[in-house]
Amino acid sequence: MIQKLVMAVALSLIVISCATIAPQFSSIRCIPGVTTRADMTRSLGTPTTIENAIDSAGKSVIEEYVLENDKQRPPEVFRGAWKIARRGVYLEYDGDTLRASLTNNSTDRLPTAFPAGLRADLKLRRSGQSDALRLFGEPTGRAILPTRLFRATSLIHLDHVAPEKAVEAWYYYYDYFYFKPRLLERFHYFRFLTLYFDGAGNLIDKFYAESDPQEPPLTRIFVQ
Repeated sequence: MIQKLVMAVALSLIVISCATIAPQFSSIRCIPGVTTRADMTRSLGTPTTIENAIDSAGKSVIEEYVLENDKQRPPEVFRGAWKIARRGVYLEYDGDTLRASLTNNSTDRLPTAFPAGLRADLKLRRSGQSDALRLFGEPTGRAILPTRLFRATSLIHLDHVAPEKAVEAWYYYYDYFYFKPRLLERFHYFRFLTLYFDGAGNLIDKFYAESDPQEPPLTRIFVQ
């Protein structure tokens, strides 16, 4: 009886923490392998898009929630480099259980400030998850491996090969779209750090990708 009560409380806390995403755009705290699709639907409602990701390992369902529409073009586009607010949630399910999640929030830089110096402080086979939390804070996504999350159309630019011995991945992701001065074309800037851990929580590999060597100089932020 006590064990069932503890599990019920844990699941209720998961749902509460996920529910904070929509109004506050905070980082997702759902737990791969524990959180269910029913939990997420109850918290976030109907997803914006649903895709099937298929490869040699099988099939998974990927859902995307767009919390801030980045399709709009800002006013006065000729008067400076505009940054477009961008917020969303990506979820991968294996059956009805969450397997991987990733959030992006272009207005929140603190959890995703991961310069080269801090990334170098994480040593393979010597650092662990506690070191990652100390340096970067809570990840903006987690996955039980293998994952097909990055087969989603919106995330294909982040797709890469994970190391064979990794069982869990943590993601730190920051991105936005922007307009350059006097140009009507949208450009995509992103930074993406993945940390791979073995079953004991030891760091065994890391992957970093960035769209530009330096972040574009922005003069204005467009929030709808």
